[in-house]
Amino acid sequence: MSKPEPNADADVARLVSIAPADSGRDGVVVLTVSGELDMLSTDALTERLDEALQPPAEAVVLDLTDVRFLGSAALSALLKSAEEAKANGIRLILVASKHATLRPFEVTGISDSFTIRPTVDDALALLD
Repeated sequence: MSKPEPNADADVARLVSIAPADSGRDGVVVLTVSGELDMLSTDALTERLDEALQPPAEAVVLDLTDVRFLGSAALSALLKSAEEAKANGIRLILVASKHATLRPFEVTGISDSFTIRPTVDDALALLD
């Protein structure tokens, strides 16, 4: 008897959660991410960002506060999303304050490609 194939969606759900949060502002989307952003979960991140980075959104705040691991596949996806945001005239602001999320941006030299703030409130303040 063959073993059933694992459910890829269930595996991703165990790795990462990506949920909308209320920004309290029209045109501002906040996505809260928790867990691990790696090869398996990057597609879920890309899908959610692609949905968010469309008009009528004026800004997307991606809260990475509860991300425990940020891999190179996720960094690549974030770079592509930043390009898409710019092309659509939408601001993409990342929220990160922990070593696990800030260090990958630093060691790859791509920190300057993003607006990164330590809290969601700090990110939203940029939009005032």
